Amino acid sequence: MGSLRLRDVHDDRREHARLRDGELVRAWGECLGRIPWQLSATLTFDSKRVFPVSRELASTEAFWWLSLVARLCRRPVGWAYAVERSRNGHYHAHALLAGVGRPNRKTLEGIWHMRNGHAVIKSVVSVPGIALYTTKRATDGEVVLSDTVTLTRFKTMASDSGIVVPLVRENE
Repeated sequence: MGSLRLRDVHDDRREHARLRDGELVRAWGECLGRIPWQLSATLTFDSKRVFPVSRELASTEAFWWLSLVARLCRRPVGWAYAVERSRNGHYHAHALLAGVGRPNRKTLEGIWHMRNGHAVIKSVVSVPGIALYTTKRATDGEVVLSDTVTLTRFKTMASDSGIVVPLVRENE
């Protein structure tokens, strides 16, 4: 029997690694950089409360918390999150929120703290910057978006200068 040689077939694993390391992160950053995010959150776990923390658990808890924030705001809230593994091997999540109004950040941090660990919520200063930061080390390239980010209130347009201009009402 002879052997079959494939010349123009690329290795999907190498292609995935290339995309994950560069193009995929940039693509997520560009996609998320078009949404007028108001808040960013870093959600970590206290090993005295929750241990061990798997990627799946970190994702489930981030989803639960973001859904609760939307419910507490009593309005359509857009959100996105990515689970990341830190240098010490522990999983945590980075989240973005849009359309939240002016919630009490200490209350939102307290809800996460009661259940999981430490939360830091900050106002977004640079939308493109925070979009790249949030997705920089997304585990397996996974970024989870709420279905509400497709609503008209979260649509943006790019101006000729390349600056993203949010299209939201001034009173929000």
